Amino acid sequence: MHTTKLARWGNSQGIIIPKHLCEHVGMKVGDRVEIAVDAASGTIEVAPAASMDEQAERGSWFMEASYRGREDICKATPQDSR
Repeated sequence: MHTTKLARWGNSQGIIIPKHLCEHVGMKVGDRVEIAVDAASGTIEVAPAASMDEQAERGSWFMEASYRGREDICKATPQDSR
């Protein structure tokens, strides 16, 4: 585990992620990231954002589910459609 300090950037807060950690997961400066917060465990997860192909696949799944009706969207997950 690596420890870093939370810093102020304008009206936001940020952390510096060491280069070797970014390289380990294939991230580089300028890449988009996804941030997930789990309030129950008090954790924040940062991961590389989905590629455009992955986003298109998710959108395709959502459109198919929406044609079947709202109940399918609530019950299904993207993995269910594969």
